[in-house]
Amino acid sequence: MTWVVVQTRHGQEQTAYDNLVAQGFDAYLPRISELVVRRGRRVESVRPLFPRYEFVRDTGESLRSLMGTRGVSSVLMDGDRFGHVSDLDVHKLRLRETSRGLVVLPRFSDGQPVISMRGLMEGQMGLYDGMVGGDRVRVLFGMMGRRVPVVLLESQVAAA
Repeated sequence: MTWVVVQTRHGQEQTAYDNLVAQGFDAYLPRISELVVRRGRRVESVRPLFPRYEFVRDTGESLRSLMGTRGVSSVLMDGDRFGHVSDLDVHKLRLRETSRGLVVLPRFSDGQPVISMRGLMEGQMGLYDGMVGGDRVRVLFGMMGRRVPVVLLESQVAAA
């Protein structure tokens, strides 16, 4: 299965999402949380990961009603066909979601040296090997002559 990329009107991502779901579409609006300063205080702000864009599963049925959906501005096209994103790419985004449905972006890049700050691997150096889901990361540690993947909380790891 693949997903169609829908462009929304400015600031109407949630409106478009709600209306797409009400029409029976399988829609996905990835969101992130960030801390912002308002009136001198740090507060959480939840916003779309991709402002003005969200995904709708392409089931092979007609998607013509997408354009008439309130909040939708257009559908990304690839020539005369809808532009698509693979199911695997959307699945990878969903694996990064917390229990609150918010996507957690990695702080490290693949292969970056990191050090474990707490737990059984405290003080050990390893290589960052990606997000596992939510707030967990996979780190490759050298053990017994080979690299062994260990899953840790992201808060337990710092850049080396």
